[in-house]
Amino acid sequence: MLRRAGAFVMLPPAAHASWLTSQPLEQLRKLEQEAADAKYGELAPIDDGRGGAQRLVPIVQLKARLERLSTDAREPSKWPSVRADLAAPQLRTQQLKRDFNLYSDNIYYQDEARANVYLLGGTTPQSSQTEQYLLRNEVIGAVQNAARELEYLEQQAALPAGDTDSADLLGYFATARSALDEYLTRAEARDLAGAQRLVAGGGNAG
Repeated sequence: MLRRAGAFVMLPPAAHASWLTSQPLEQLRKLEQEAADAKYGELAPIDDGRGGAQRLVPIVQLKARLERLSTDAREPSKWPSVRADLAAPQLRTQQLKRDFNLYSDNIYYQDEARANVYLLGGTTPQSSQTEQYLLRNEVIGAVQNAARELEYLEQQAALPAGDTDSADLLGYFATARSALDEYLTRAEARDLAGAQRLVAGGGNAG
C-alpha cells in the first residue's frame, strides 16, 4: 500500500524526506511492518514499556550461555547436553530474532534521525544500526551451524572410524561469541551496564 501510494506522489527531495518521516506515515509503517512479520513470530512488540537495559537482558544471557556451550563443546562426553541446549526454545532461530529485535530493531526509534529503512522506507539507518543487524544475523547463523555440525559429529561418533574433529564446531561457537561481543559494543553503554547488573542479580527478561 505504501509503495503504491509513493508511486503517485511527486515531491521535491526535501519535502519527500519530510513526508516519509511524518508521524502519521511512520505509525502506519510500523503497523504494516508488524502485521507483515507477525506470521513469522519474530517481531517484538512495538513498545512493551521496558527500558533499554531490561530489553538487553536476553542478549547478555545469551552471551553467558554461548560461553558455557563453547567450553562444554570441547568435551565429546558433553555433546549430548550441548545439543539439547542448542535445541532449547531460547536458542531457536525465531526466538533469537525476537530477543535481538526486542532491543535493537528500529521500530523502537521515534525520531527522524533513527527512522528505519527496514520499515518500508524512512531515512537511512545509522551505520551502527546496520552493523547491529548484520551482527545479529551472524550470531544466529553461527548458532544454526553449530547445531548442524554437532548433529553430524554425534552421528559420526557412532561409526567405527567416524569423523569426530570438533574444530568446525568450536569455530562456529567462536564466531557466534565474537559477533555477539561486537553487537554489544554497539549497544548503549548504560543499557549494557544495566543489563549486566540485572543478570548478575538474577534479573530476567520477563
